[in-house]
Amino acid sequence: MDTVIVTGAQAEMTVPARGRISFLGVLRITVAALGGLQAIAARNSMNVDGMSYIDVARAYANGDWAGAINGYWSPLYSWLVAAVMLVLDPSPQHEFAAVHALNFCLFLFALVAFEFFLRELFITLESGQARRESKPGRAWWALGYSLFAYASLVLTNLGHVGPDILLCAWLYLSAGILIRVARDREVSLVRAVALGATMAAGYLTKSVMFPLSLVVFGTAVVLVARKRLSLAGLLVSAAVFVFVAGPWILALSEAKGRFTSGDSGKLNYAWWVDNVRMFRHWQGDPVHGTPLHATRPLSTGPVIYEFAEPVRGTYPVWYDASYWYDGVRVSLKPSLELHRLANSVEDYLGQEWFYPALVGLLVLYLSVGNAGLRRTVQSNWFVLVPAAAGLFLYALARVLGRYVAPFVVIGLLTLLTGMGLRVPRNRADGSGIDDRTAAVLAAVFGLMVISQLWFKDRKVPRGHMHLAVAARLAELGVPPGSRLGVIGESSNAYWAHLAGDRIVAEITPDESGWFWAQTADQRTRDLELFRLPQAVAVVADNVPQWADRSGWVPVGEGGYWLMRLRSSP
Repeated sequence: MDTVIVTGAQAEMTVPARGRISFLGVLRITVAALGGLQAIAARNSMNVDGMSYIDVARAYANGDWAGAINGYWSPLYSWLVAAVMLVLDPSPQHEFAAVHALNFCLFLFALVAFEFFLRELFITLESGQARRESKPGRAWWALGYSLFAYASLVLTNLGHVGPDILLCAWLYLSAGILIRVARDREVSLVRAVALGATMAAGYLTKSVMFPLSLVVFGTAVVLVARKRLSLAGLLVSAAVFVFVAGPWILALSEAKGRFTSGDSGKLNYAWWVDNVRMFRHWQGDPVHGTPLHATRPLSTGPVIYEFAEPVRGTYPVWYDASYWYDGVRVSLKPSLELHRLANSVEDYLGQEWFYPALVGLLVLYLSVGNAGLRRTVQSNWFVLVPAAAGLFLYALARVLGRYVAPFVVIGLLTLLTGMGLRVPRNRADGSGIDDRTAAVLAAVFGLMVISQLWFKDRKVPRGHMHLAVAARLAELGVPPGSRLGVIGESSNAYWAHLAGDRIVAEITPDESGWFWAQTADQRTRDLELFRLPQAVAVVADNVPQWADRSGWVPVGEGGYWLMRLRSSP
């Protein structure tokens, strides 16, 4: 059988070439195919954040830089979407599918980045393993790929339009680079530039990477100092980070009139920890201050909020939340943070990945004991510290599976494989508890991926309901680019995006029932107020069965109703 010998910086590793390539090829093709199936199943779906990212991308593609720059959405994903729009120029019918195709491409990029991390991890563990001659077997490769598939297709999910899968790629790359830095005798220029560029790209993908980049750079400084290497390479990394990320920070700070690297962290803390009114129409309060430019109430009850200017987008309230919440004061109260941390612990305990991972860690811990666990942590601390920092940062505000997915994968694989290679062999055929544990975990996470695809993704509606609503609006005399009012839920009004319309005023869902319960004269009075921001029509959803819908016209099959306010220009 042919063999491949890896030497030098990658340590000495002899593996059966044909067997491993064939097996890894099957894993790659399988995972890529599963990702493709999920992207195809979700091709006509959209989510609230995704609509804003596409709106921002359209602004970039149209050269509207002033309207595109905002403090809540990081730019890199929108830049990629804008490139897709410029190259493909998809019609409204195919726009969502084009974005999901981009997500699939980013998924493949994340797969390449993950394999880089996994190979670097296995090479380092093998080269540092003096107690036995065996290498990570097929079960460990299968576990790695099944964890990646679970993190990408279940926790992150390609049906969700957003930058999360791209951030996973940058984090896998950064972990792999740190492993190489730890193994090298010096911090080469290539490694230094790669680390700085990867951290900067991560920050441009999601602003949470700004504090995490500080953790990664701090970890690298300690790592280099312990190895008694020159810090010059890390200075190059920091310079590359500033060179790549600095222009965006300057542009954002200039647009906001204050220094900022992004407001998403501050706002999520305000919403999820400090009890500021969440997501929209915060009008100020004695504790958190007064917004510099709030949405404008046109009535007292039910409240009609107007937000036609100056923010762009289909739904300006969520197009740039940092504008409407500018001026909020965040109070750092230990009692509130402890409560949030307690809730985050519950969130982690409620994640379905937690318990099989815990069982696997316990099995391997019982096999290697305290000494094996200690050696694993000591030899891989520079990978575990950034992963733990990411889990902790999200625990301070909000824990979602797509937020923590890459940190879970990096931390779990490092601990599992680190302890697994320290389990003494106890069978004549060379297999042991470590391989069996890896195989069982690979099967469990693989089954959870199949369950996601079969029981959830398979049932995603294949139709394009929002496109039908958008087309029906045009048929009813609402031209593209119109200003609209909404009674009900505006944040998921994807039909308005596809129609090219803008929502400029709304009655929120919690007060829409109040509107319908009024007399006919009171409803007419409220509808007249929608004319103030020059709305040409009002669209209502979830209209009660008992409501008087005289003068309203049904739109599409999604339960939408239209009231024309004025003749189209």
